[in-house]
Amino acid sequence: MDAFSCLIEAIYFSLLADQHLKFEATEEADKIYHAQMAAAYYQYALIDLMGMDENLQDLNVAGGPAAPAEEQIALAANLYRHVAAANLTMFETMHIEEFANREGMALQVARKQYMDRDLNYAQLKISLELLKVLRKHLGDGLEMHYATLTAMRDAYILSTMLIAKYYSLEVVEDEDKNITGVGREKTLRTMLEFSDDQARRAIAHLEKHGVDASAQISSYLIGRMKREGAISEKVDALQYFWNCYLSCQMLSFLGGFPGVDQ
Repeated sequence: MDAFSCLIEAIYFSLLADQHLKFEATEEADKIYHAQMAAAYYQYALIDLMGMDENLQDLNVAGGPAAPAEEQIALAANLYRHVAAANLTMFETMHIEEFANREGMALQVARKQYMDRDLNYAQLKISLELLKVLRKHLGDGLEMHYATLTAMRDAYILSTMLIAKYYSLEVVEDEDKNITGVGREKTLRTMLEFSDDQARRAIAHLEKHGVDASAQISSYLIGRMKREGAISEKVDALQYFWNCYLSCQMLSFLGGFPGVDQ
């Protein structure tokens, strides 16, 4: 599954880079900015493709759970897609529409601005429109089902992060949209403690069933490191913990055994 995660993220970044290249800037400074952003996103895409290659090589020597039925994969992907789409609709209705009305701009313009300002939102918008691109690369076989499940799981996590940042935590941002504080610090501490414990137990559950959890452990350790950092890193830690936990739960589901909290 990690190879598919790398491929999907590489496509995300390539599409973001394409958007910057297509932007019709009139000021020289804006042209330079969008060219630099495109170059950076293409570089991120290259790194992801290198990671995909490494993961594919690991598959030649690593074992794992038996391949599940395609119906199981489609069921899980569809569930993630519906929840992610619902979260996106709520975020755009309650946050971006309010921003557009306050600034006196068209909703479509406000959405484009937020895609530039919040990477979670940009990736979420792209991920929910990614299936046609994936089908072009992968066809309609089992690989497409796995990639769709991974993309929709990522969309769910991204949508959950948007709700957490702007509603559960009420993040405070500077002019450059960097997180400088949260309105609900106690809520952040509680969420970090719970998600940390949840991820740790999920890893132990996988290992108990003989599944290699190396990728999940890596995500968990990054989350632990970020949890001890500045406020923006603490918020980022949630995404790593949730990614770890949901990856573990997904592997349990696909492997045919109950997840840690089931």
